[in-house]
Amino acid sequence: GAVKLSSVKGVGTKMRLELPLTIAVLKALLVSAGGTHWAIPTLEVEASIRITPSIIKTIENRMVIQARGASVPLVELADLLGVGSASEHQHTVEKTAVIVNLLNKRVGFVVDRVIGEEEVFIKNLGAHLGKVRGVAAATILASGEVVVILDPQDLVSLSELAHPAAKP
Repeated sequence: GAVKLSSVKGVGTKMRLELPLTIAVLKALLVSAGGTHWAIPTLEVEASIRITPSIIKTIENRMVIQARGASVPLVELADLLGVGSASEHQHTVEKTAVIVNLLNKRVGFVVDRVIGEEEVFIKNLGAHLGKVRGVAAATILASGEVVVILDPQDLVSLSELAHPAAKP
């Protein structure tokens, strides 16, 4: 959109807001991983749970946890997005796993912390950027910070590429 201001001395100021015809808003879980804030659409978020090293198991070279009666593979979000290695961001022993359930494929994305849930306006990245893997759009928070909105479908696909399932 746009903001237009006009002012006449001694008369007043007129402010005109022009909004696009289509505005998309979604609920997103704001998280911190790799020193950066990210937004994950809540539609695909099944749960966010605190994890400690003691509950993480390794099965066929994959980190997994038990959640809601099933094994859920874990992937460090910072590593997956290429914003640093998990070992660089071990500020706390306790972290959070955001479990995404997409067409019955469950993956826990390990983040440093969950900031909260917010309704955010979706800002398209524009045709000049094309499709960026793992990214759906961006948003601007009330603080003025630009936050990338992640694409859960791409994240699940990328996590499968990064950690292929073992063959029986």
